[in-house]
Amino acid sequence: MEQHVGVDVDAPSHRVWDILSDAERWPEWTPSCAA
Repeated sequence: MEQHVGVDVDAPSHRVWDILSDAERWPEWTPSCAA
């Protein structure tokens, strides 16, 4: 079984990558991640 989820983000790809690659700040924007 495979499952795929997509999201359209209204931002440049480099900005999205900057946010996603900063794992220390993930708890600020996702409740599924604890500090």
